This record gives sequence, structure tokens and C-alpha cells, in this order.
Amino acid sequence: MTSLKPRDTSVNKKTYAVFEFANFSETGLKKFAKQLENKGCPVASITATNKITKRDGIKTKRAVLFFENAQKTEIVIGESGDIVSIKINGTMQPIGLPKNLRSFAVNVTNLIKSGQAKFDKTLQRRLKKIKVDAPASKPASRTNAKRIEEAQANFDSATSNLSGLRVELNEINESISTSESKEKTLTNSFNIELERNKALKKQLSDLAKV
Repeated sequence: MTSLKPRDTSVNKKTYAVFEFANFSETGLKKFAKQLENKGCPVASITATNKITKRDGIKTKRAVLFFENAQKTEIVIGESGDIVSIKINGTMQPIGLPKNLRSFAVNVTNLIKSGQAKFDKTLQRRLKKIKVDAPASKPASRTNAKRIEEAQANFDSATSNLSGLRVELNEINESISTSESKEKTLTNSFNIELERNKALKKQLSDLAKV
């Protein structure tokens, strides 16, 4: 079957959104990621190996988009480029009836934005279970320069951890044999480290103003 290009496709005088099956890769999804960004959901990274897998005897491809707000979406397409399924943070969501990819981008961003408050609450509960590195409680005993130095070291450590988790998470998403539970565990760790990174970045910014 010939791969369809990412444009409106007419079937029985109806149009629906399709991706380009032959190029369902990080490069091929850049335009779609830009559409998501334009709708207020910038994408931090994409995992899409462009590998074909079979689901119920049907050829499919899978991509995972990680957003800057720490949420993620998984999109599975069929051989015609049609959207087979979509998950937000591991939960299956309705595809809807998008007429084109721009309309589908609106659907995805609406799902992300509507679920942000619930996602943040869940993340905060997880964050309470870990201890975030912070300077000692007696700032007067150290110079501001020393406090900035300590905060910078913590920030660098968090950034390094975040990068490592992102690489590991991407590798897991590329492996078909990897269990969903391990992916979920790493995703949780990634989200927690991302939140820690943001907190330390703000701390650095506040200290620099003193």
C-alpha cells in the first residue's frame, strides 16, 4: 500500500487526518510538533524510530512526544497513516474525528491542557515522597556567593540526572519488548527530576537577584 502524505485524504467525500507512514520519525514529526507548539504545548523531545510493528496483523508505527510541561502523548498509526490510537500519560484517549493534522493537534493540546491540573497534583504527591537538595536552613552563616555556588551544583546535578533519564526513557520507548511497568516507573522518575530541575533553576534565579 502506498504511504499517504500528511494532508487531508478524501474517502467517500469525507476527510480525515493522516500522517506520512514512510516518515513517522523524529524528523517527519517536526511539523506536527510545531503545530502543537503553536497551540500552546511545546514539545521537549520526540521518540519515533519509524519501525514497523504488527498489531492484530496490521502494520503500525509508534511515536512518543514529551512536552515541556512534563506530560507525554503516544500516537500509533496504521499503514495508511491513519491514527489508530492515542494515549496521554499512558491513558487511552478518544481520537475524535480530526479532518486534518492541524485539527488533530488541537485535539491533543486540549487533552493536555484539560488534564494539566490533575497531572500537576499527581506529580506534587510524588514530589512529597522525595527529598530535594537545598542549601542549609541558616543562610546567614554563608555568603550569597557560596549559596549560589551550592545551588548551581545542585542544579547541574539535577540537569545531568534529567538528561540521563531522558536517554534511558527514549531507549525504553524504542524497545518493543520492554514492559509498560518499567516505562511508567522511568516516566515518573523523569517527571520528578524535571520538577526538581525547575525548582532549582528558580532558586538560582532568586539567589542571583539578592
